[in-house]
Amino acid sequence: MSVAQGPTLPDGGLDSKVATVRDATGNELATVHSGMYGGGAAGPVSSRTIIEQARVPLPDQGGQAVYAFYADTTPDGRTWYSMGIESGPLSTSDKSTTGGAVELPNGFLLAHVVFTDAPFGSLGAAKAWYAGPEGEQLRALFLSLAYA
Repeated sequence: MSVAQGPTLPDGGLDSKVATVRDATGNELATVHSGMYGGGAAGPVSSRTIIEQARVPLPDQGGQAVYAFYADTTPDGRTWYSMGIESGPLSTSDKSTTGGAVELPNGFLLAHVVFTDAPFGSLGAAKAWYAGPEGEQLRALFLSLAYA
């Protein structure tokens, strides 16, 4: 894992840090960004499959932060997998992707796995990966995050 300086405001306020988790070969697995937040985007979802979600003990402003691993299928039929911390509970009836930014007392937290395009051939393959060592380690990482 490495930690680097993230974005800062021009006046020097609200800086941020970005921690990057890599596998043994140096591939980026996950990022945890804390502090200033630069924005996000969302898109339409035709269906959502929630593989797991659980509340996380963070002092977020809404008190609703969750860890989640889920699959969103877009109107064009593509499936996107997401794993990380979300700002609130997810629902299978959600019709747009989430931003994932959790508001904390000193800024924002974004924490997610870095999946390349179409990492799994099926939902079954995603569940098998999740039950394996890498999925279990990343799950443990997100569920162990604490605010300091």
